[in-house]
Amino acid sequence: MWVDGDYRLSLDQCSSREMKNSSFQARSVAFFAILIGLLALGCWAVLLHELHGGRVLAPTAFVALLAYSVVLYLRPRSGSHIKRPVAVIYWVFAGLFYPWLVLRQYFGPVTVSAVIFHWGEGVEGGVTIASVLAHIAALILIAILLHAIYLFVAQSRWGNFLLLIAATVFLILNPVTRYAGEKFRYWGKAELEGVRSFASDPIITAEPDTPRNLVIVLLEGLEATYENPMFGDAYAPLADLRDTATSFSNIRQFPMTGWSVAGLVASQCGYPTPPRGVRPTFLMVDKNLDFMSDRVCLGDILSKHGYQVEMLLGANAVFGGFEAFLNSHSFDRVTDLQGLKAFGAADFGPWGFHDDEVFKAGLARIRELEQADAPYALSLFTIGPHGPYGYLSKVCRSDGMPDAVSDVLLAVECTGRLARDFIKEARKVADPSTLFVVMSDHLAHPNVSAIGQLKTLERRNTVLFVNAGEEGTVSDKPGTMLDVYPSILEALGFQLKGRKAGLGTSLFSNLKSFADGEDGLTTQQRLRRDVKFVKWLWRNEGDGEKE
Repeated sequence: MWVDGDYRLSLDQCSSREMKNSSFQARSVAFFAILIGLLALGCWAVLLHELHGGRVLAPTAFVALLAYSVVLYLRPRSGSHIKRPVAVIYWVFAGLFYPWLVLRQYFGPVTVSAVIFHWGEGVEGGVTIASVLAHIAALILIAILLHAIYLFVAQSRWGNFLLLIAATVFLILNPVTRYAGEKFRYWGKAELEGVRSFASDPIITAEPDTPRNLVIVLLEGLEATYENPMFGDAYAPLADLRDTATSFSNIRQFPMTGWSVAGLVASQCGYPTPPRGVRPTFLMVDKNLDFMSDRVCLGDILSKHGYQVEMLLGANAVFGGFEAFLNSHSFDRVTDLQGLKAFGAADFGPWGFHDDEVFKAGLARIRELEQADAPYALSLFTIGPHGPYGYLSKVCRSDGMPDAVSDVLLAVECTGRLARDFIKEARKVADPSTLFVVMSDHLAHPNVSAIGQLKTLERRNTVLFVNAGEEGTVSDKPGTMLDVYPSILEALGFQLKGRKAGLGTSLFSNLKSFADGEDGLTTQQRLRRDVKFVKWLWRNEGDGEKE
């Protein structure tokens, strides 16, 4: 009887062990299945950014958070194979890579120069609820992905080796490493020719007998590459406008001019915008009063010659150094969010007032300026194709359509159409001699939906001069946005010594553009190495006519 009882007890114990083993196996299978799915989701979000441009961050982060919670619940309780020094190395390099991954999720691949610049100049006025939520989602998503990699590798007998490989990959892909690597590439080679010897503020040798009014339209990221047939009719409105203009079809992007205020500096000062340093905004007592204030820019020259110089934009002028630049370069009036309300603006979007409100206010302001005796220079800044979404004005939206759409081509067509119609209407109310310049401020940001296609093409900026010569003229002269500055001055009737201003050379001349034929990386290294030029650019005695 006791033997029989022992036998039954043994059977029960075996059955219990089998059930536990079965439960453990099911738990392990579920753990690895969900973990692999989580890794796939994270890799899709990070590696295939060009497919979604950060526009699905919130739902992706939510799904990842749910999956991550289940993974933590199912995680095996057995000890890890990972040695402490290896874990420390992994998390140090993952932590250094972490902020760049987060920024990439919303902005696409970013440059060290752009990050340092915005760290120094500040992003006040550009922070929206949508951008805050997107960054929170990115923070959660990337943190989960990094820990998921660790959990997955920790289960392998090769875990220590694999973690070291992962840490090495993080180090190699870190933009700071690439930044240092680009410098090392030129280490030991012949010294690159500096930039300072080529830089010179414009020297006016002759003035126009009769001043012409000037209207500049800066189109956010609306590059001429969008005219390629793969983008359909997105660029058609600007192609129509080009038929009435003198256009330049071969204007590439110069290093350190690839964000909004840098594009403005390039086209109105003839210089790139290297960071002035790494001081954060709150340590800059003079940040709103000094922005290359010793350099002679378009506003400085025109103001000195009696122009009323103004800027009109739908966003907040405080963002990213705009206010500092405008304060430093003789702008008499800046109309941004608050000022547009006085013009009756009502169509408000994530970044500020939509482009239709900017153009309506611009047209109204031209009518007012035409009543004054002084010549004027009015710059308008748009936002539509900024990214990661395309931002549509009300006149471009059908009923029930959101103002932020994933397809940037809709915004390209919308903003282009509004710009074309604005120029058409403005020419009716402005003085017949008024010069209109329409340009992209820089190439499209890497977070727009069309970036994958754009990167396969030779990318060029939009530059159109309306009322500057024979209509329909197209020039393929190689140049950069730095060359727009002296070109505007010459189109207004000013004569320049050497036909140059800043680092720019007039597009109306036969002279070669600065660094023409030089690859962008070499030019970038010349800028980074020439400390004298950067110091002179930001703080030094001028050599032009600014007083």
